[in-house]
Amino acid sequence: MHRTSIISVLLAALVLFPSCDTKEGDTADPEGELRPVVSRPSSMGLSLRQDAPGCLVDDTFYQAPPFFYPEQEPWIQERETIPHETGRTACNLLHDVLGTSGSAVRVEGRFVHNCDPGAPLAGEWALVYFWGTGLDGWIHLGRVLTDGQGRVELALPPLPRGRYIIKVVIAGDLSSSNGYISMLDRGAPAVVFDLDDLIGALSPALEAAPGTSPQEALTPDADALVRHHVEQGYEVLLFTRRPFWTATRTRGWLASLELPFQAMHFLSGPETTEQPASAVPVTAWFREVQNRAGLVFHRAYGSALEDIYAFEAVGVPKEETYIIGEHAGERDTAGLTGTEGIARHLEALEVLEGGTCVLGE
Repeated sequence: MHRTSIISVLLAALVLFPSCDTKEGDTADPEGELRPVVSRPSSMGLSLRQDAPGCLVDDTFYQAPPFFYPEQEPWIQERETIPHETGRTACNLLHDVLGTSGSAVRVEGRFVHNCDPGAPLAGEWALVYFWGTGLDGWIHLGRVLTDGQGRVELALPPLPRGRYIIKVVIAGDLSSSNGYISMLDRGAPAVVFDLDDLIGALSPALEAAPGTSPQEALTPDADALVRHHVEQGYEVLLFTRRPFWTATRTRGWLASLELPFQAMHFLSGPETTEQPASAVPVTAWFREVQNRAGLVFHRAYGSALEDIYAFEAVGVPKEETYIIGEHAGERDTAGLTGTEGIARHLEALEVLEGGTCVLGE
């Protein structure tokens, strides 16, 4: 996988930006890969509350400069050539990563041909690009070969505190995916949301064929609830049981809502094509994030019984565990019931936390 050469190039680049100041950049993203945003300028539809101007809201991800695609290369394996535009919206996934500043990073993902989960892009060149805190433009780190399942595994050296994006582009069709890396100080306060049935319904995403866009429906006021926690200075994590091949369209839907968050995890993982991923233990992922990034979970929102057990395992207080749907209130959790359950809860939070920041800035 030519890992040594990638690390050497990245190490050479890292010495150029010891500072953690974010750079101003063009917010355009011509590739069509819709990313999570932490905040947008008010002129673009998402403004921070004026009564809490001191909250630390990191908008680095949304400051990424334009990315210009390389020339398309021939396939290594014999494959049907698909239109360039189709390739850019292929059903690929790179996992987002949360880690402790100064620690090494591993990014995993999987690529499939023409949105067919049964047709992995095996044995093809994947071009790797990097951008983030302190960098003015994208850096080409090198290329790796996908394995027999169309997977890539990228090992990066220790990264300083900041936000970074890894972009992997398949040379044969220029399909791509972004992985978002957050390197944090230990003890960062976090709030977690189950995307499924709390923010949007899970069943349409599971029933839709790969490569198609189901009719998504936002749970009333869920976007405002997520935005409230971002503006308070929390690390906001989303997780979902949607299959990996829905990653691009799911990110696109959330971006169309201007929904801010720092990371999203697909519990199905890049290795499996089974749906749904209900058998994947949610608790294991929470513990991994807690250990690797040192996050402190202050509050959690879910809809499934396994969410409740996972929240318990990482120490989320019962009074700060909010559940929607049939399991609301189970195991001493707080239930968000009725059509206005989230709205009433948000009003209470605004009264309790309005004008304050979780980090006291």
